[in-house]
This record gives sequence, C-alpha cells and structure tokens, in this order.
Amino acid sequence: EFRRVLFRSPKENQITKRWSGGTTTEICIFPKDSNYEDRNFIWRISSANVESEESNFTYLKNIWREIMILDGNIKLIHNDETSINLGKFEKHSFSGQWETRSYGKVTDFNLMVSEKANGNISYIRLNEHTMSEFSLNIKNKRNHKNLYYGFYCYEGNIKVCLDNKSFTLNKNDFFLINLKKGFGSMSLINESDNTAHIVKVKIVYN
Repeated sequence: EFRRVLFRSPKENQITKRWSGGTTTEICIFPKDSNYEDRNFIWRISSANVESEESNFTYLKNIWREIMILDGNIKLIHNDETSINLGKFEKHSFSGQWETRSYGKVTDFNLMVSEKANGNISYIRLNEHTMSEFSLNIKNKRNHKNLYYGFYCYEGNIKVCLDNKSFTLNKNDFFLINLKKGFGSMSLINESDNTAHIVKVKIVYN
C-alpha cells in the first residue's frame, strides 16, 4: 500500500517579508509551528528576490543551504576565498555558517536543512504538450523515517496526476508529499502551448 500525506501551498497562502537585500517568500517550513526567526525548523523552502547589487547572506548556524537561480545571474563569495557564478536554473550548496556575499540581482529558490535532515533540489523543464513521470518509493523505513518530495512551479502551469486524482499547479504554486511507505508513480503534464519550469525538492530526515 502506498501511503502519503499531501500538503499544498498555493501562491496566495505564501508569506513574503523584507530582508536586507530584498524580499523573501516562505513556501513551506517544517515543523509547521516552527519559524525562521527562531531558527527552530528542521527544514525550510523559500524563494527570494535579491534587489541589491551587493548583499550579505544571513548567518545560519548548523544549517546547510542549497540555492537555485530562477532568473538573473549571481556571483557568490564564501569566506573571502571561494567564488562561484550561477546562471538561470544552476544550483549551489553551502554552509549557512560561511560568510557569504552575493553580487547580482536575481530571483532564487532556497532549501535550508538542519543537522537532522538532508536534501537536494533539481530543475525540471517540461516542454509544451508533454508529460513527465516520476517513481516515488521508500524501500527501507528504518533508513528513511521521513521522506518528502516537493514540486514548485516557477513558470507555466501543469497538471499533477497522483493516486488517480489530479489538480493544477499554477505559477508559484507548490505541493509536498510525505511518503510513508511502499511505492507509486506520479505524472506532471503540461497541456499548454508554453514551456513549464519546475523545481523538484527531496528531503530525508530521521
């Protein structure tokens, strides 16, 4: 039996706040009663608009970060030593404890995980009138106590087919699956005449 819990975060339910370099929109945080300011989350998913040409990333103790650029180009410098340039849909992971400066105005997608979890993000391009299928499975409950898959629609709109049900993801909508056990499949379908751009998230914690 394939059991899972589905959480949806439509654009209108997401909260946007100011930070020193622009704005950030919290898409999803876990546990639900945690908050970013208290740094008591196990993981957090967000999207930020960097409006300053130069900005400093917030210091986040014991947090590992993965960032993907959704629009624009950025240069990151860690601890005044390592630099990396990122373009659209390129990603990079780094410690929240590093001193990180950024150069460039961008829209980005962020995954933050505490020491209790690990995760990664990946980019999906879905051309017009095409379908992409995904296998979701959890083989060993002891190794994966909690396994999550999330999908964020950055551009376009897609139809999601899951458990013989379907729903639509529009621009900036997000949904999350907590996979309990077993296996199954899910389909993303782009029925429009435009390309859809999607970010996939995977998170595991014990």
